[in-house]
Amino acid sequence: MGTSGSGKSSVVLAGLVPYLKRQAKEILKEIKIAIFTPGHNPFYALASAVISLQNSTNKNQQTLDKFNLLTQLQQNTQTLTKNLEKII
Repeated sequence: MGTSGSGKSSVVLAGLVPYLKRQAKEILKEIKIAIFTPGHNPFYALASAVISLQNSTNKNQQTLDKFNLLTQLQQNTQTLTKNLEKII
């Protein structure tokens, strides 16, 4: 947490993301990383980023999945872990 422009994203993109990729490579696992900015509608931004990790090329299905995830997140934030496990 920090104010806008304080370097939060820079730390994540320059340090944490490369570190996670190196760690995953060492244990021979692929990881998927979604980068997003919460903006004025953080749940929508999160749902969009998570759905973008899907292997599906069906845009209609991705739109439906994003809407369903967004609805679930808005109703109960505990559904995030369950949905991430399904998608990733």
